[in-house]
This record gives sequence, structure tokens and C-alpha cells, in this order.
Amino acid sequence: MSDLADAHSYALDYLRRGERSEFLNAGTGRGVSVLEVIECARHTTGRTIPVLLGERRAGDAVTLVADASRDSS
Repeated sequence: MSDLADAHSYALDYLRRGERSEFLNAGTGRGVSVLEVIECARHTTGRTIPVLLGERRAGDAVTLVADASRDSS
């Protein structure tokens, strides 16, 4: 998760230098579950984060993975 924080920090530095805004995905190409993100947040903060598990809602994606490649088209 610190890689994502670094990406945001680099993006802010880039914009502060007066560079042009761009749209980019910040991702590894490897998916993680919501529970993995919550567990990482628990580990990082040392706090309890309550979770309410339920059924998947209609229309919820089964898998989402960010593609960080840069498409020049």
C-alpha cells in the first residue's frame, strides 16, 4: 500500500512543478480483495476495523484489477 501513497506523492510533486495533468491508473496488475485491504489497514494503523459481511449485490464486479500500462492511443 505504501507504493500507492508514493504514487500520489510523486503526482503532487509533478503538478507542483507545473507539469500538465494526466489520467493514469495506479495499480500493480494484481488484484486484492476488500478483506485484504482492510487487513492491511488494520495492520498499518494497529486499530480494529469492524466488518459486516453480506451477500454480493446485483451488479457488483467479481474482480477488478487496475492496469497501470500507459496507452498512447
